[in-house]
Amino acid sequence: MSPKRRAGARGRSPVVTRLARRRSLDRLASVGWKPHDMGGIRRIANRIGTKRGLTLGFVAAFWLGTVTSHRVVEQIQGDASSASAMRVHALAVQGHERLSAARIAKASGLGSGSLASASDPERIARQLERDVFIESAQVATLPTGTVIVRVQEREPVALLRGAEFEGGSQTWRLVDTTGTPFARTRARGWSRLPRFRSAEALPTNKPNPKLVFGLSLAALMREINGQSVVKREIQLPSEANGLGWVLHSQTLPRTVILGEDELKPRLERLALLLASSLPATRGAEEIDLRFAGQAVLRSGSSSR
Repeated sequence: MSPKRRAGARGRSPVVTRLARRRSLDRLASVGWKPHDMGGIRRIANRIGTKRGLTLGFVAAFWLGTVTSHRVVEQIQGDASSASAMRVHALAVQGHERLSAARIAKASGLGSGSLASASDPERIARQLERDVFIESAQVATLPTGTVIVRVQEREPVALLRGAEFEGGSQTWRLVDTTGTPFARTRARGWSRLPRFRSAEALPTNKPNPKLVFGLSLAALMREINGQSVVKREIQLPSEANGLGWVLHSQTLPRTVILGEDELKPRLERLALLLASSLPATRGAEEIDLRFAGQAVLRSGSSSR
């Protein structure tokens, strides 16, 4: 608008001003322009902006969750791999009395720096039980790399000389408290243990009722007759000879026949005979105590 028109417009009346504004709107409509609600446009723009913001926020959250989950999975896998790669650095041995911890550690097959994943408790227990002096074993592996081993040892309480031969001589085996022969050995290193003799082959690692009774008989002999009689070799009863329990010794009397019953009074009678100074007793090769209230003494060629 030119300066003159602006000056003239200032002097117009309100009616003239409204007519002029209507004409200008009619002129805009004649050229195809349409008025718009600016408030609605702002609302639409705000709505579009809100949707775009939500979309961008969702995409950002998805990306962040993906990256974080990858890191968590990698950490878990790393922890698992580190656990499987954990090394055994200590071996705690429990329950052993006769065996050394070094021997048990060697029997376990574990070495310093062994993988914990390879330390299967059941496998190690079976490995330990291969030792003839270990009756049973329990194994536990701790997350710290320490392996705990608890063993139950066999207690040797007697020696058994069986009918088996090895290298031209009869073999000796140790017997535990359950009357079970469990390990071959040399008799020289076990001189304090009572000795049994069997005319029959007895299986290894299987309890034998005769050996169980023989252990109680050896204890009774020690109580009544002292350690000297315990040194005698105790022969298990056999159907072949029908003599029952028999004591053998390298000194006179070389053979003492006890029979199968009334063993305590017969051992007491034996103690009286051995304590006496009778020439017949000192020279007897064999003493037979199976007869009630009697003792039959036999020398090389006679019976008394």
